[in-house]
Amino acid sequence: MNTSEAPKSVCSSARHADTNQQAHHITYDQLVKYCNILDDACIPLLLNINWNDEWKRIQKTRNSPDDSSAWDARAASFPTAHGTHSAYASTFIAYSDIQASDTVFDMGCGTGVLALPLAQMGVDVLAADFSRGMLSVMEQSLHMHHIAFSHAQSARTFIDSHAQTTCALITQEANKAHTTHTGSVHIMQLSWEDVWSDAGFQPNMVDVAVASRSIATSDLGKSILRLSMVARRRACITLAREVSPRIDRRLMEMLQLPMVVGRDFYYAFMILAGYGFTPEVRYIPAGRHDYFDTLDEAHEFYERLVVGSLKNFVDAQALARAIQRLHVWVDSEIVANPHQCEDTPQALRTREKRDVQWAHISWDTSSFPAQS
Repeated sequence: MNTSEAPKSVCSSARHADTNQQAHHITYDQLVKYCNILDDACIPLLLNINWNDEWKRIQKTRNSPDDSSAWDARAASFPTAHGTHSAYASTFIAYSDIQASDTVFDMGCGTGVLALPLAQMGVDVLAADFSRGMLSVMEQSLHMHHIAFSHAQSARTFIDSHAQTTCALITQEANKAHTTHTGSVHIMQLSWEDVWSDAGFQPNMVDVAVASRSIATSDLGKSILRLSMVARRRACITLAREVSPRIDRRLMEMLQLPMVVGRDFYYAFMILAGYGFTPEVRYIPAGRHDYFDTLDEAHEFYERLVVGSLKNFVDAQALARAIQRLHVWVDSEIVANPHQCEDTPQALRTREKRDVQWAHISWDTSSFPAQS
C-alpha cells in the first residue's frame, strides 16, 4: 500500500487499540511492531506527529494548572500518610530501581510522599516544589520521623554536601570504621518554569530524577528533557492513566456529567520515543481518601473541582443542576475520620477511597548528551 494514500482510519485503529490491556512493559519497538501487524501504513502518521505540539494544543482546552498559592492552601489536606506508607510509594521506588547508594532529585515532591521513604532507605534526596505550604508539611513529617533535612538555596549545595558525605564514608571504610549512612533531604523551592541553571542544576548531577504525579506543565517535552539532563542513570515520572486524579469517577456518574479522559501518559511515551529514548510503562493502582477540617471546606473543595474540570465541556444550566446534586452527595459521603492521628489530623474524610491508576514511565538517561 502506498503510505501517502493510507486511510486515516487504519492509523486511528492502531492508536486507539485496546487501552485497557495491562501490559507491564511497553517499548517503542513493540509499539511499532504492533502497528506493522495491523498495517505498515500507520507508521508514518504515528511517527510524523509532533506529540509535544499536540500536548500543548490540548492544554489550551484545559484549565491552567493551580499556582503555588492554591497548593499552599491545599497543603494541609495532603498528609504524607496517604503516600509514604502506601503501596504507591513503595511500588514507585521499586519500579524506579532506586538503590540506597543513589542520589535522587524529586521534582514536585509535594509533602514528601517519596522523599521521606527514600531518606529512610539511606538515599540523599534533593526535594523541590514550588509550593512553600507543601514543603512546610514535608518538613513537619521529616522532623516527626527524625530524618535529617536542610534548606538548599542552590542545587550546588546538595551536590557539595553529598560529595562531603561520600568522602567521609570512604575515609571511615579505609579506617575499617562502621559505615552506615543515614539518608537526608535537602529542601528547595523550585518550579518547572524557573531557570534551573540559575538554581545551580548541572548535567548528570544525580543518579535518578523523578517527578511523581507532578509533571503538570505547559511544555511536557521541555520538562522531560530537564529531568533527563540532570539524571546520570534513570528518570521516572507518573501520570494519570485515564481521568484526572482530581475527578472521582463515581461522583461524576452520580452527577450525570461527562468524564474527560486525558490519557496524558500516551503523550509522554510518544514524546520520549521521538527523542530517541526507550520508555518503559508499568501501572500503579492507588486509592486515597480526601480529608477536611469542616464540612464547608469539603463543599468548597468539590464544587471547585467540578466547576474547574467541566466548565468548558457542559453548559451553565447543566453545571448548575450538577452542583445542586453535588452538595447532597457531599452531605452524605463526608464522614468522621475514624483514624485521626498526626499524619491525618483532619476531623472529616470521604467515606470511600477515590481510585486512580497511575502510569509509571521510566527511561535510561545514561546516553543523554550532557550539553542538552
